[in-house]
Amino acid sequence: MPPVTVKPVEELRYDPSGKHVPLPGRHFLQIRLSPAVAHDTAGRPVHQGPRLVKIPLTQLRGVALTGDFEGVVGFGAAFHANPVYHAFTLHDPERFVVDVRHADRCA
Repeated sequence: MPPVTVKPVEELRYDPSGKHVPLPGRHFLQIRLSPAVAHDTAGRPVHQGPRLVKIPLTQLRGVALTGDFEGVVGFGAAFHANPVYHAFTLHDPERFVVDVRHADRCA
């Protein structure tokens, strides 16, 4: 498991182009794994999921693969409101989790 950083950013941009990531939302988290790659030695992507997903949930609005460049793999998440989150690793299998608190909606 490579080291992972999670931080709030003003907007999401694709690495290395710098182009805007078209996700709806007003608040964003940038998630970066480094050193890491999302391609094989022939340059073919190994990431099997979609590169951009718009999600019509109350809080989470979308997720995108934002980069695979110079040993850094980036993802971004878009939110309607400022996310309160906890980031941690789990083992067996190794994985990284960003747990985002949602508003209580119980009546």
